[in-house]
This record gives sequence, structure tokens and C-alpha cells, in this order.
Amino acid sequence: MKERQSPRLPYHYGWNIVGICVMSLLFANGIALNCFSLFVPVWSKAMNAPPSRIVLAVTLSTSLAVFINPAVGWAADRFPIRRLMTFGLIITALGYVCVAGAFSAGALLVIYPTLIGIGVASATLVPAQAVVSRWFVRRRGFAMGITAAGLVIAGIIFPPLVVRGLPVLGWRTIWLLGAAMIGCIVVPLVLFGLFDHPPKDDRFAYQPSASAQPAGASLREILLRPNFWLLTLISIAILCTYFNITVNSSSLVISHGFNMVTAGWVLSLVNASAFCGKLLFGALADRLGIRGALLLLSLTAALGSAALCTLDSRWSLFLVVPAGLCGGIWAVLPAALAAEFGPASIGRAFGLITGIVPFAIIAAPWVAHVKERTGSYDHALLGLAVFALLGAAVCLLLRRPKSSGRDGGEAAQMKRLDSTKFRAI
Repeated sequence: MKERQSPRLPYHYGWNIVGICVMSLLFANGIALNCFSLFVPVWSKAMNAPPSRIVLAVTLSTSLAVFINPAVGWAADRFPIRRLMTFGLIITALGYVCVAGAFSAGALLVIYPTLIGIGVASATLVPAQAVVSRWFVRRRGFAMGITAAGLVIAGIIFPPLVVRGLPVLGWRTIWLLGAAMIGCIVVPLVLFGLFDHPPKDDRFAYQPSASAQPAGASLREILLRPNFWLLTLISIAILCTYFNITVNSSSLVISHGFNMVTAGWVLSLVNASAFCGKLLFGALADRLGIRGALLLLSLTAALGSAALCTLDSRWSLFLVVPAGLCGGIWAVLPAALAAEFGPASIGRAFGLITGIVPFAIIAAPWVAHVKERTGSYDHALLGLAVFALLGAAVCLLLRRPKSSGRDGGEAAQMKRLDSTKFRAI
């Protein structure tokens, strides 16, 4: 069946694509993941289960991402993304309804790894960045930064709404409202507004001719490409700093003598920094090139981890900003994969790498363990800083991405962009 053509507008319709993807990330993640911790005490009481058993639900869901994300990435390259994301949203909404009707922790342990895990993965970051990469050459990094920022925006908007709604509406009603918003708002947006490619005569867009369109790289080709593994190592080095500050920020702040109120606004500052990091480093990827942006990110991660050793005054708490800015990796990484493998294969490559790099989350419990053994966070934080510097050194090993043949129009556009996207790797 022929894919529908996108509308011809006086501005680049790709920004509509970005907006629709942000909406999908917002509503799919907002209640299920960003607000999960707010429901744990309520579920523990209502279901007569310890919090540790309830938290296991999201842990299982996250662990299965190593299998789910590569499958979603493969599907994003094989099928229309509009259908894939619509499927994911419907499954997510069904999961929301099932959570609203759950009466035991055991039900959550089934719903989260299946309906929520598969649905959210199919409707959020991997397919969203895949379709955005097909709509942009110029400002691709910035567009991907805005798309990735949807994850952080959800964490800013939904928690206050859920906190206010819980005493009034109850948790079951909140989940049903979440399902209704996905079904009535986001599904129609994706179904009727999302298109895999721009029109062939769109003067703003990236649309090579059929003969110039590179074939998708196979799984073997992706895994044998040195840049794939170099990008994986760099991303893990950066994410160790980022995951540590998002998980341990409250404990770190309290260990320096501050109270929970201060810890709360520090966590908000970290989330705000992550939002800015996605936009900032996405734009820098366009201006400085991928390697330049990754090098700056790695150095920022090293500075961020080292700076956390000096939180001895109220003003010094702003030193958490560099660590928070490391959230910008979710903008630069897909842009790097688009440059390396092309839009025809970014879903597969991004799905694979997002199944690997979340293992950087082990940095957070490792830092906490070192603190328990030594009485100080400093040794572990300096270790993360050294690891980030190693990531910066690896940036210098990145090779120029392998390019495919291009027709005249796109070749001219690529020549203009050589100083931005391809100059660095």
C-alpha cells in the first residue's frame, strides 16, 4: 500500500512531525514512567504489597528493553512509522486501562513488562527519532534535541498534576484519564499527521531520489561498523554521569547537610538542565559536527562528576548543572547514527544501541555502594570523571561516516552541510 504524501505547506512540515513526536513521548511516558514513584506508596497500601515488589514492575520493564528496543528499531525501518507508533499508543492506552483495573502487585508485574513496555517503546524515542531523521538535514541535531526533550517535559508537567489529582480523583481514575488522552488526542495526531517522508518537491527537506536512497544496513553490517561500538562506549561514559545525578542527587545533597526541600529543587534543576542539554547539544551537533558535540559532552560529563565533590554551600549546588546537561546525549546520539547509517537504517541502529547503553544505570548503585564502604562520594565521582575523559579520548577515534551515492540536489545540500554534520566524523 502506497504511503500517503505529506501536505505541501509554506514552511517545513518537519516541525509538525517533531511536535507530534513530542506529544507521543509526553503522553506515553508521562504517567506510566515519569510518575511511577508517586504511585508506589498508594499501590503498596491498596494492594497490600511491599514497595520493593511494586518497583520490580518497572525494573522488569526496563530490563526487557534490551530485547524490545532492537525489535522496535527493526520495525521502524521496515514498516510505516505512523502505523508503528499508532500501534504502540493503542497498546499503551490498553496498558493504562489494565493498570486502572489492577488489584494486585502481581498484575503490575505482568502489565508493565508487556503492555506498557512494548507500547511505550513502540511509540516513543526510537521510532520518533527515526522519522525525524528522515525529515531533516539542516538542523537535524536541533530537531532531534527537541524530540528527545519530550522525555524531560513529561517529567516536568505530569508529576505536579498527578500529585494534585491523587487525593481528589484517585489513582484508578488518573490512569483511565491517561488512557483517554492517549486515545482521543495523540492517536489521531499520529494517525493523520505523521508521514514517513516529505514530498519529493519539498525544497526544505531531505528526500533523495529512489536511486540515491541507500539500502538499509543489515544487523551484521551495523555490528561490524567500528563507529557503532565507539559511539556505544562514548554514550555509556556520558550516561554514567547522567544516571548517577538523576538517581543519587537527593542522597548526595542530603549527605552535604541540606534538607529534603533543597534536594527537591536540586532534582528540578537537574531535569531543567537535561532539557537545556538536549536543545543545546543538538544545536551544537549541527554547528560543530557530531564529534565536536560528543567531545564537549564528554568533557561536560567529566566536569559534572568532578564538580559534585564540591557541594559545600547553597550556591555550589548549581554545580549539578553540568551533570544534568549530559542528558543532551539523547539528541546527539541519534544524529550520529543518522550520519553513520543513514535514515534508512537509523531505526535499527538506534534500537540496538538503546538496548545496550541503559546498562550505564549501574553507575548509580555503584556510586552509592562506594559511599557506603568509604563514607564519601568523592572516590566514585572522580572515577566517573576519569571514565568520561576516556570517552572524550574515544571521540578522537571516530571515523568519517560511510556515505552513499546521492543525486545532484542532495549532493549540493550535503556540500553546504559538510562543515557541520560530516566535518567532525
